[in-house]
Amino acid sequence: MLLAGLAAAVALAGCGGSGSDENPSGGKSSPTARKTGGPATAPGILKAEGYVLVPRTNVALRPPDGFVVAASLPGLARKGTRSTFLVSQAATPYDDPEEVVDEVETGFNDEAATAQKGLELSSVKRLSIDGRPAVGATGTQTAGGLAFNKAIVTFPSEGFLVTVSATLAPDDPVSAADALAILRGARWSTRGAAGNPGFVVRPAAGYVKQAASGGLSYTLGGRLGPGVPAFLVNRSLGGTPTPRHERRDVARARFGAFPGNPRADSEEPVTISGLAGWEFTGTGKEGGRERRYYAAVLFTDEGYLALVGTFDPASYSDQTDAFRSMARSLELTDR
Repeated sequence: MLLAGLAAAVALAGCGGSGSDENPSGGKSSPTARKTGGPATAPGILKAEGYVLVPRTNVALRPPDGFVVAASLPGLARKGTRSTFLVSQAATPYDDPEEVVDEVETGFNDEAATAQKGLELSSVKRLSIDGRPAVGATGTQTAGGLAFNKAIVTFPSEGFLVTVSATLAPDDPVSAADALAILRGARWSTRGAAGNPGFVVRPAAGYVKQAASGGLSYTLGGRLGPGVPAFLVNRSLGGTPTPRHERRDVARARFGAFPGNPRADSEEPVTISGLAGWEFTGTGKEGGRERRYYAAVLFTDEGYLALVGTFDPASYSDQTDAFRSMARSLELTDR
């Protein structure tokens, strides 16, 4: 269930993992998406109704008291805490919106898979988000010895798979049920809101930029589908630095947690754009097919950046050098 894997990778990352569209090549191989019915509202009207536009997405939310727009997520955050509302909007090919929701629902009900992320969902149900079919869930997610309250909705819209997830510190006054009510009230804007993820890379020859709210996404030839070479850059959530003596283990764990659960066959220290970290190559399996991976995990004062590339070696030539060149071209724009 590749679409479910994509949604889970996004939705389960809210306790310090990568808030990313980590697998844009997942999903069905259809080259075009059928437009999903549902209203779209002009940004000015949404703002007049008390909504805020989430940067780099078409999603508008009514923020609860104390939450402000956080462009780096993108989403909402309560300052000084690890409580966030994260929006992921990734271009994803699909034919039938209802089938997308079926697959996501199956993924959310996979207790073994969700448990690997420390997530325990107490409720999974079908919903409608601004006239679009959706699936929602509430529960808790354990990370760093703390149980965070969690609410998630996922829905297809206009050729995108959208996941909005709330991750709430144990002492946050907003409950999981409160958060789900906020997510159910999400609206779709006629125009995507502008925003800068805080970093850029130089794409390798043949790679085309894709729409990705959480960071940067490039695919070979601009194609989408299982196994298509894809390269992504995303920032971790949580806002806390990793102690130096823990960084190697954190980087290894992050690499192994990418969709397909790759095993490293090479591991080297690396410094890119002044950020020190670790560089990996390895092999995993997704959808029954082998996948090759490249990744660099670079540590910052607020967590880390994850730069990851993946491709199907049975269908494409080795893309490791292309991925490495893109990673090493990283420039930070928010310093």
